[in-house]
Amino acid sequence: RTGFISYNIANNVAVCLGYPVCSKQELTTFVNEFEHYCKQKYLAVCFLQVDNKYIDIFEKLDYKKIKIGEDAVIDINFFLKEVLPKNKEMRRIKKKFEEENYIVEVLTPPHSSNLLRQLKSISDMWLAQGRKERGFTLGQFSFLYLNETVVYVLKNRDEIIAFANLPKSYKKNSVSVDLMRHKNNIKNGAMDYLFFCMMEDLLSKNIVKFDFGMAPLSGIESDNLFSKKTILNTVFYKFNNFFSFKGLRKYKEKFNPEWKEVFLLYQKEQHLPFIVSAIIKLSEI
Repeated sequence: RTGFISYNIANNVAVCLGYPVCSKQELTTFVNEFEHYCKQKYLAVCFLQVDNKYIDIFEKLDYKKIKIGEDAVIDINFFLKEVLPKNKEMRRIKKKFEEENYIVEVLTPPHSSNLLRQLKSISDMWLAQGRKERGFTLGQFSFLYLNETVVYVLKNRDEIIAFANLPKSYKKNSVSVDLMRHKNNIKNGAMDYLFFCMMEDLLSKNIVKFDFGMAPLSGIESDNLFSKKTILNTVFYKFNNFFSFKGLRKYKEKFNPEWKEVFLLYQKEQHLPFIVSAIIKLSEI
């Protein structure tokens, strides 16, 4: 049998990030074996940030689901051929940064110590604006992590002013962006230009899907959320001190993504308070 489950433990809860990575035929066996292992350790089990792909299988395994947000997935070909050319503001941004000789470079690992130090300086500036590193569900800056990923950098007169990285993808013809950071006082539209160029490069490499990440609480009816699963808000409203969820949704929306539902899967209602507490603990650095 080949596959794995990415998880961490806090407050007697095994929080699994995404679905098990295995064939669909082996999924039930994988989950059952993992549950058995966790039961021996007196651990509750949950699966965080999963899509609709295997929901039916998990429901047969007596898992319940809560929608926790929506994932923004961009069809790169459609964006570059239909959205960008027809959007006046995007065209203006692209033309402006091209005329001012901004360039985007693609850097493959391993990276030089000098580059990593430059990226660290930018990351520190970005964090100094009242932001905070998060772990587990979100990437955090480290030399070891960045040195294993592809990094796109935006340069102005040979100075790196912004960057974004792409972790290794296990999905065919698809990638996900993780860290997206920039220096203070960069020009409006700079990050947009970085993403435009990034997607052009990805398409040239036959990458057709660009996962822009989740917008937490997006697409959820507030009455339903508060009446049925009020406790879940503890996680996201705590994190909203560091991330503007409405701002995230608004920014990603202009790239015309397909919004895909994202869920938390769990087994028992009484486990929810412990699951919430575990997610918070694992996400804090």
